[in-house]
Amino acid sequence: SVTIDTVAPSNLTGGLSAASDSGSSTSDGITKVTTPTFSGTGENGATVKLVIDGQTLTQVVSGGTWSITTGALTQGVKSYTLSQTDVAGNVFTLPAGFITIDTSTTVSGGLSSVSDSGSSNSDKITKITTPIFSGTTEVGNTVTLLIGGVTYNANVAADGSWTANVTNALTPDGVKAYTITATDVA
Repeated sequence: SVTIDTVAPSNLTGGLSAASDSGSSTSDGITKVTTPTFSGTGENGATVKLVIDGQTLTQVVSGGTWSITTGALTQGVKSYTLSQTDVAGNVFTLPAGFITIDTSTTVSGGLSSVSDSGSSNSDKITKITTPIFSGTTEVGNTVTLLIGGVTYNANVAADGSWTANVTNALTPDGVKAYTITATDVA
């Protein structure tokens, strides 16, 4: 006997796996993982093909599921396609998807000029023991300031500018080391 199969396997699902979607959301497609895993469901015995950033990767569906880990991807937005070919050669392709590889962020800043007292508002010498720090970062980032053993969460505006108010008075006289840290959605 012979089996005629002309129907494309339309049960393919998939995309970036939640475990590879790092950051504040596991479903936004923004990740710092440079070798992400894609996973989903499909027809047993069919071959799933992932094409992304010049890479073509395949996996045979087993137990109704599949999983493919990419080679290293560079930073930026990446378009990808997923298709499934059944054992008869019928092909079903999902609409193109997108992920963003984001491995870095920026932050700058320091003592705000409004807290830099004295003859110069840029010499970082002040008599204010509860100063304000300010700067810029990428839109959507969170920023923290660590000074005097205390961490302060900055207020980040929609344009990426930020301010942090030191509310615990710093001990007077002396150099005060500080660290500013930005965390993005990836």
